[in-house]
Amino acid sequence: MDRMWAEIRTRKIPNKGMNHWVYEPSNKIFVGVELDEDPAFATILERKPVSLPKYAYWKHTGPYSQIASVYKNIRAEIKARGFEESAYSVEIYGHDRGPKTAPEIEILVGLK
Repeated sequence: MDRMWAEIRTRKIPNKGMNHWVYEPSNKIFVGVELDEDPAFATILERKPVSLPKYAYWKHTGPYSQIASVYKNIRAEIKARGFEESAYSVEIYGHDRGPKTAPEIEILVGLK
């Protein structure tokens, strides 16, 4: 993520400031940011199309340290509703609501 943000700042690439962490099979993680538009020049950034045709959505407002328990609750709810998780999920960070508020994270867990 640091390398990505260094490229964006150095090259002044317009973006929405929203970090997307894409969790894939085999513990692979892709970290990206939403750009305003594709840059008109070569960059180290890589395009990553992501599609979750069916997913469970959860919005967590609170400390990052609670994410593990949030996922536990999401998984329990998915199971209780008779769904099965796919191998993909996405976390979206960057909802800046000011220094005195808790961070907000959107979580999308892919469903089969």
